[in-house]
Amino acid sequence: FFFNDTATTEIYTEQIVGSVRCVQETELKDSLAALEQEKNQLKQQMDFKTNELFNQLEKSDKELELKERTMKNNEADLKNYMQQNLHLIEEKSKITKNLETVTLEKQNLEQKIKSLETQIKEKEAKFNEFDKVLEEKDQLVKELKDSIGKYQKKALMFSQFKLTKIGNYINEPAVLIVRQALDDDYVLQIERQSKMTTVKATDVLTVQGVESNANRFQITYKFMGVQKLNVFETDDVPKVMMILKLFLKTAIKKNTEETSSQVETTKEKGLFKEITSFFRK
Repeated sequence: FFFNDTATTEIYTEQIVGSVRCVQETELKDSLAALEQEKNQLKQQMDFKTNELFNQLEKSDKELELKERTMKNNEADLKNYMQQNLHLIEEKSKITKNLETVTLEKQNLEQKIKSLETQIKEKEAKFNEFDKVLEEKDQLVKELKDSIGKYQKKALMFSQFKLTKIGNYINEPAVLIVRQALDDDYVLQIERQSKMTTVKATDVLTVQGVESNANRFQITYKFMGVQKLNVFETDDVPKVMMILKLFLKTAIKKNTEETSSQVETTKEKGLFKEITSFFRK
């Protein structure tokens, strides 16, 4: 007995084929996924290496650019150095020429100096002789002054002027005298027909012109504790006032010097007393 069921066999065959196909598709999908993953890894590696190469290339470009700039700067520096060197050579040449000129001038000056030194020595010898003559002359003048001094007047007359004294009621002629007395006091004397007034220069307060009359000037002074004013008339007011002011200035200066000397002497005496009392203790 033989039984052949075609439908069942076909069903089994189809099931086997379907199973094989599923397995193959699964394996193929797995293979494709693995290949895709490997592809992505390779792509990532390639991108990384590409970026690394680009970075290295960029870095090399920058280094090359820097070297080119450095070379250009070095070339510019070299040119500047060469120009400076040429300039220094020219300056050196000029200085050498100037030095030669200065050396010649120095030699000429040394010769002139030697000549001048000789002339100076000759003149010094003449001056020494002249000094001796002057010393002898000064000695003679001193002896002559000493001789004259014995017969000098008691008062040293500076100046005198013939004036007109303007009064309240009458005008009268007068003589204005400025002199140095025997005791070295500077005095101003007003001589009239009626009387003579003597005033110390330090008691004179003002000497000034009269605005209303160019030929008049006035003197204000203290006499016996009273302030007085005298008006005089002359044709030469500027000259008289100039001499009077110079005379008064000299007197004030001398009085200031004497006062300072007296103060210093007083201080020295006081200091001497203090030192003496200190040592006595």
